[in-house]
Amino acid sequence: MRAFRAALAGILGLLGTDPAASAQTMVDIRASSYIKPVYEQLVTEFNQSAKGIAAKFTVTARDEEEAVQQLLRSGLVGSDVPDVLYISGTFVRLLADRGLAVDLDPLIKSDPNWSKQGFTEAVAAAGRVNGRTYGLAFGLSMPVVLFNSELVRKAGGDPGKLPGEWSGILSLAKKIDALGSSNVGGFLEHDNGGSFSLLFLLESHGGQMLSADEKKVTLKTPQGLKALEVLRGFGESGQARASMTRDQARQAFGAGNLGVFVTMSSTIPAHEQASAGHFEVLSVPFPIAAAEGKLPAAGPIGVMLTHDPAKQKAAFELMKFASGPRGQTILATGSGYAPVNEIAIKDASMLGEVLSKRKNAHSYIARLNVATSWYAPPGDNAIKISRVVKDDLEQVVTLRMTPEQALDAMTSEIQPLLPKQ
Repeated sequence: MRAFRAALAGILGLLGTDPAASAQTMVDIRASSYIKPVYEQLVTEFNQSAKGIAAKFTVTARDEEEAVQQLLRSGLVGSDVPDVLYISGTFVRLLADRGLAVDLDPLIKSDPNWSKQGFTEAVAAAGRVNGRTYGLAFGLSMPVVLFNSELVRKAGGDPGKLPGEWSGILSLAKKIDALGSSNVGGFLEHDNGGSFSLLFLLESHGGQMLSADEKKVTLKTPQGLKALEVLRGFGESGQARASMTRDQARQAFGAGNLGVFVTMSSTIPAHEQASAGHFEVLSVPFPIAAAEGKLPAAGPIGVMLTHDPAKQKAAFELMKFASGPRGQTILATGSGYAPVNEIAIKDASMLGEVLSKRKNAHSYIARLNVATSWYAPPGDNAIKISRVVKDDLEQVVTLRMTPEQALDAMTSEIQPLLPKQ
């Protein structure tokens, strides 16, 4: 009998049918190649620990907008749609509105161990659309404020006591800019896609882009004005003169020519590496200027696309593993993304010791409690709205337009792009 079973297994192996594998539910996950080694390790370890589930990872188009467009076309004909897609938060709403993304709330509510797995509030909040959870955060990248220690010192500042509010940050940036030479005092990344730059300025002040019913632009408010006054402050701190893109500013900071830099937390390791031996990169958490302020987060969000009940259960297990202690340890040690699991963050054997050695980790860990989803406007004009926002923010930071004028312009330009009620 043993000989027969061995022979049968050999024949099935030649035919490509393994009895053990056939009993497994296969989960197809896809993501950009940006952190490909992280996803590969994640899948390898999940497959080693999971029972009755096997996952495979494939790379989507590097350009996420292109990847989503391909997915939407595939969704129309019901072919080549992955079970789980990891994508930036700005696309979650589109997938939900098109009926592709699965509402995860029933799975979360029926999981008796959900609250015991160390998930921070940001795990579900980052993938929430209209009060429903359509994605789970794998890793987050949030705005942070970085400083060049040498330029801070030359401007008379104390690298050991950095300002944490906008008034002090901008004052220091202007002092650095006054040093002259090729130095730029301050720079805030104003040209991010998906209206992200406007959103983090606005929501940290307690404001919002649209009304609760999403029928009206709500930028002309005290919160909106304060948000754009911060942006103008960076323009007055040298950014208007520098005329750099986001990517050029990242290079300039690493080269030591930029004093205060508002960028994304996922870039910190690259800046620390570029500046090694020249200056120390220091940071403070992004200021939350209102009690009700939130901070939108970028980073990969796991969205379930399979509508097969059996596959949904398997896919959910993989997504929980990714956002769980081991998945977050893999992510945070292999990338610059902020982890979103409290067990992994606090446990010395996981990330506790790793994060304790990263002197700038505090600047994003401290904001996990106010992290929220990357808001996307309703309808088919989200990309057009993003372009409007980017152009008008450019006018403010280059001092060609006042904050008041920009709020008027954005309101009049965005309102017609909203869905007709």
